[in-house]
Amino acid sequence: MKKWYLLFAVFMLVKTVSAQVLLEDKDGDKIVNNNILVNPQVSRLSLIKLNTGDQSLGFSYFTSSALHDPAKYAVQEFGLKASPTAGYAAVFRNGQFSPGIKANYGFTLVNPFSRATISKTVDWLSVDLGYNYDKYLLYQPKAAFADQLYSKISQTYFATLGYNFLLSSKYIINLKTGYNRRNNYADLSSVEVNDITTTNNGNTQRQVQSSATASEVNYVEYNAFPQIVSFTRATQTDDVSSENANKLRLGYTLFVKNQFSSYLNKTDAGVIFFLTKQDKSGIRNPVLGFIIQAVNLFDTQHLDNGLQNRIRIGFTTNFSL
Repeated sequence: MKKWYLLFAVFMLVKTVSAQVLLEDKDGDKIVNNNILVNPQVSRLSLIKLNTGDQSLGFSYFTSSALHDPAKYAVQEFGLKASPTAGYAAVFRNGQFSPGIKANYGFTLVNPFSRATISKTVDWLSVDLGYNYDKYLLYQPKAAFADQLYSKISQTYFATLGYNFLLSSKYIINLKTGYNRRNNYADLSSVEVNDITTTNNGNTQRQVQSSATASEVNYVEYNAFPQIVSFTRATQTDDVSSENANKLRLGYTLFVKNQFSSYLNKTDAGVIFFLTKQDKSGIRNPVLGFIIQAVNLFDTQHLDNGLQNRIRIGFTTNFSL
């Protein structure tokens, strides 16, 4: 534990600043990463990220070569995220905690097809790699009694390639495609399993009960090919000496996510409204986002699965260290 405290203290001492890093969606997926808009004098950035949608706490550390080549530079991201796989309810109700860990690495190259100086139109190419480790508690009612409740370790991974461009310093268009090894855990029904032990002592009967929250199988892992298209209206930057520099400004991101797979083809669509705050370097950083997301938008197979039942909301936020 002391090593973790020491590691955190080192990050706190690193010179860090804010940058406009756009927010995640309800599932914790990165829709657009706008870390290329760092000030040319900025080379490092550290963020703590919270997302109520996937109930996660994350940390990301960015390094940039903008100081050496403002016209064409690279940004690297090292990220780590943790969340309870069964949700907060199981943690507080039954005291069980099955952590999910996601590690990711991102590489972004600015102006990949041109060495011209930075102008109002900027494009960037990004690659994201990730690894997920999750431990699930599953319930199989048709199995033998001793085998009905069991733990499952899942190790999945993903790789995505994105092309992004900024128009007139305020509009961002993002195209992303990739490969993802996924599972259907989020689609499983949650059940509470109670084990009751009864003992007798003469006329006295005693019962001891233990509870666990599990997901009822059929659990499967599958290959998926996600695609994301998004449009962002970024917020303007004010002169650092202006009183408007201290104001919060509203921006938004519209996005569509497609998933093609042998298990389930689906389309999600949503909007993220975010408030930005400007720091001393003149960069605006989203500090709070509100997400409205329609899950599996074109699902017509379930009569009780109307669109109103598939609307999800969540909040996400960034804290720069």
